[in-house]
Amino acid sequence: RKTHPLFKIVNDALIDLPAPSNISTWWNFGSLLLLCLAVQILTGLFLAMHYTSDISTAFSSVVHICRDVNYGWIIRNLHANGASFFFICIYLHIGRGLYYGSYLYKETWNIGIVLLLLVMMTAFVGYVLPWGQMSFWGATVITNLLSAVPYMGNALVQWIWGGFSVDNATLTRFFAFHFLLPFTIIARKTPPLFKIVNDALIDLPAPSNISTWWNFGSLLLLCLAVQILTGLFLAMHYTSDISTAFSSVVHICRDVNYGWIIRNLHANGASFFFICIYLHIGRGLYYGSYLYKETWNIGIVLLLLVMMTAFVGYVLPWGQMSFWGATVITNLLSAVPYMGNALVQWIWGGFSVDNATLTRFFAFHFLLPFTIM
Repeated sequence: RKTHPLFKIVNDALIDLPAPSNISTWWNFGSLLLLCLAVQILTGLFLAMHYTSDISTAFSSVVHICRDVNYGWIIRNLHANGASFFFICIYLHIGRGLYYGSYLYKETWNIGIVLLLLVMMTAFVGYVLPWGQMSFWGATVITNLLSAVPYMGNALVQWIWGGFSVDNATLTRFFAFHFLLPFTIIARKTPPLFKIVNDALIDLPAPSNISTWWNFGSLLLLCLAVQILTGLFLAMHYTSDISTAFSSVVHICRDVNYGWIIRNLHANGASFFFICIYLHIGRGLYYGSYLYKETWNIGIVLLLLVMMTAFVGYVLPWGQMSFWGATVITNLLSAVPYMGNALVQWIWGGFSVDNATLTRFFAFHFLLPFTIM
């Protein structure tokens, strides 16, 4: 636990963390907030598998989760009430900081303020998702506050709405933001990783003749960033419902400003991503990088995650190729001993590739790139 690059971070933060012996219980709320965030992300992922971001079916999909999905009512209530407990811990955490003078550490305090704003944004867009009366009017009132911004207020409100009123476009992009923002909050925890990488690189001898084959690692990071950014834009306009999925893709290409460019950049960028991956793997095989087993195994896991992301993304347009591709590839899992058929039906969300399959594939396609990061 003290030498492994990843376990060392956990060890230094939880086990061997130097702390004064007279520390009070008020310092527990930081770790409680991390626990709350983990619970919210896990329960939110399960809810996203069954939720549809369309104004005609959003409310009924929430009812379906509570009534028909196994333990759906527990997960939904845990997510909703967990958000309230999240804010209780936040305010107690802030109160402790004010009382004990933590605001004097300005850099840390400012990061905390940014995180508070991100959490409030996440909670607000999540409050809109059930699409009841409170959701609709809450979205209308809160977003209208931005009209007070000088010069650009009205344009900003209409951009957030996706039109001239709170409508389907608003719900779709709010769902995208609600899925993205928790991972933006987690990103605050990544700076320690850079220190690990930096410490590892310091001990390496500087090579005198680095081959151009080493550039593909940087290209992969660039491709991942492009895929995430274009995917976020597409998610604002895509609807994960089999009756409207294909037409929403057509709408993106025909009606959305520069939508055809972004959609093609996302689709063809995935192909370029895999070209870089295979060249990167080829370089590793040629130069013997596979001898570093720990690093190589991490690379194999990342490759599998990228392939899963590409597969579920291929299904989203919901054409003939998407449907039969999803049916054939997922059926391969039926070969798993003892639990194959149950696993396939769990992925499908029923006894065939249907609306539940598309909804959870959309959730996976949104989640996996951040898992890769």
